[in-house]
Order: sequence, then C-alpha cells, then structure tokens
Amino acid sequence: MAPPATGRNRPTALVIGVDFPGIGIIRSLAREGVPLIIADNDPDHPFMRTRYGRKITLPALHGPELVSALEDLGGDLGEKTVLLATRDDTVQTLSDAAERLEPFFLYPRPDPDMLSRLLTKPGFQEVAEGLDAPLPTARTLEAERDFSALDDLTFPCIVKPAVRTDAYTARFRKAYRVQDRDETEDLCRSMFEVVSPVIVQEWIEGSDADVFFCLQYWSEAGDVVASYSGRKLRSWPVQTGNTASCVPAPEEDAELRALTEDFFHKVGLHGWCAMEYKRDIRNGRFRMVEPTVGRMNAQVESGTLNGTNLPYAGYAALAGLPIPPPERIEPARVWKRDTIVDRKSARHPLGAGPGFPPGLPVVDGVWRWNDPLPGLFEYGGRALARVFGNGAERR
Repeated sequence: MAPPATGRNRPTALVIGVDFPGIGIIRSLAREGVPLIIADNDPDHPFMRTRYGRKITLPALHGPELVSALEDLGGDLGEKTVLLATRDDTVQTLSDAAERLEPFFLYPRPDPDMLSRLLTKPGFQEVAEGLDAPLPTARTLEAERDFSALDDLTFPCIVKPAVRTDAYTARFRKAYRVQDRDETEDLCRSMFEVVSPVIVQEWIEGSDADVFFCLQYWSEAGDVVASYSGRKLRSWPVQTGNTASCVPAPEEDAELRALTEDFFHKVGLHGWCAMEYKRDIRNGRFRMVEPTVGRMNAQVESGTLNGTNLPYAGYAALAGLPIPPPERIEPARVWKRDTIVDRKSARHPLGAGPGFPPGLPVVDGVWRWNDPLPGLFEYGGRALARVFGNGAERR
C-alpha cells in the first residue's frame, strides 16, 4: 500500500473499460478533481469522447496482452496509479497478475480463490448455499447429460451463463426467463455452443421494480468504507436485463446493508463489493440474485448523484486520502442508464412499473451538458444505425 497522500499529492486513476459503468466512474472521479487516464481497446467507443482524462488504447481488456500493456504503462508513469476495472474478466486478470503489477498499481487484492469463485454464478451459488444465505434454488449444467438436474426445479426459471464471454454476448442476452423444461433444454443446447456451464435458477416472483441493490467498498481491515442502497425502476430487457433506471432506497437501506455486510464479512472479501436482491412478492423477503466483486456496477453513478461517491471512496481508501462522509441529497436523483433503453422498457407491458417518482430530477447516464460528446456520438450513432437498417442495440 502506498503512503498516505496529502494535499495535492494524489495519484492518477486509470479506468480500464469505458462502457457502463466506466463512464459513470470517470464522471464520479472527475467531480473530485482526480487526475485520470481512460483506457479501452476500442479507441472509437463513443465514451472515449469524454472531455475528462488522457486517453490510451489497450490491445485487450483481459488476458496476457492487458498485463503486458499495463507493465509498460506502469513503467512509463513513474508513480503508483490506482486501477479501477469495469469488467469481470479484467478483475480476474488483475488478480492473476497481482505480483507483476504490484510495483506499478494500487487496486484491491482480496483472496484470489474466493474472488474467482464469486466471479462465476455457480461459484456464488455454492458459496451462498454453504452460508445458508437467502437465495433461490439453482442447478449448474455443463452439457446435455446434466438435464436430469432440472427434475426438482419449479418453473418458471431464469437461465444465465456461468461467465459472460464475448462469444456469448455476441449471440445472447444477459439472461432468459423460461417457462418450462422443454424451453430450458432448447435454450441450453444453443448456449452450450459458445459457453459452459450455464446456471438455471428458480424465478423470484416480482417485477423489475422489486429488484434492489447494495453497493459497497470494504477496506483491507474489513471495514465498510462506503455503502449505498438503491432500487431499480425498470430494466432492459424487461425482467432479465440490466438496470434501465433506478433511485435510492433509504427505506430499505438498513436491511439491505445488514444482509450485504453479513455475506461479505463471512467470505472475507474487500474492495468493491455489491449484491443484487429481489423482493419476493409472495412473502416480502429479500433474496440474493448475484454479487459483483472487484469492480462496480453500471448504476454506481446513482450513488454519486445521491451523495455516496463509491468510485472516489475506493480511490481515496487506496491512496490513503480522507474519505468524505456520505450526503443525503434532496430531492433524490433518478438515474437512467440511457434514454432509449429506459423508454423501451417503459413501453413494454411488463416493464412499465411504477414510473419515476413525481418531482424528482432525472439524470441521463449518457448525456451531460458539461460532457456532451459521449452522448452526441452514442445517440447519434444509434440514430444512423436505424436509418441505414441496422437497429440492433449495442448494449
């Protein structure tokens, strides 16, 4: 760990990956005047147009090529730099290469075995079941020979890959709700062509507005440095997708924080840790859906906008800087991932939900008047794609 930073002696932060949540992390750190380097393997990504930070192009966002590029960059920088990852495969690469990168960079280094287990959905399921955590029943399938494991599941279910790879993302959505055994087997057969294993988990009854989350940063000493609880309003695709819009959830914070702290205390992880929950409408209980470890979720900027800047809290902890206390922002801010997907969700019969609470300011995760180019290139690029007949959503 670097000696405490004082005054203007603040290290640079290197954000690896500019897609969500990268743009939210960049803007959260820029609010505090942190010197930034923005790195991605796609120099033409719309979010690389942000006015913040120095831009560099990486050969890859994970694997040996990333490690070699970071070693070269670290040698050129001449001072330890705080690393912030935005993808699970980047987190795994940083963990595997910790000894090689330690001379150049500051980033959380939790137990590598536990980190690797929690980065996969079957690994999390196994760990959480061992701790008797509140989560739905699930089965892990590696091939068609495992279909008998579906015998004791109650449908509907949700099907997800153990790890989302680039090959998987190119063909499939984040997750799928399936109604019966036949539909599940057909879907799994298709998934097995590009990824294995997959996990089949019993569906938790409720809408997207019954999904909550608790985002935290833990110090190496095992203390919670910062914590923020929120609630989804809409998702895209509906029922199985990423956050389309969300708000703070102060009314549920005590329970969500207690559940999240209990889990991560027991597994002994530190750094950025988060848990997603769904409230089962049949009994009102929160049930764990999935964790995020070693990085931050796309909705992390919701915390920043509402007084808990988790990117900066983690940066400050790593750099030895004072950590600002959270604020309560009134009125609360609604964060929407982007206008297009949130509008699609709102128009869907299953996605309309309760709508935005009246009177609350709404902040677009892409468009900002004080940082306009990411929004202009992102929304402009999608408009051109529709005009020329390719209307597929990139995210």
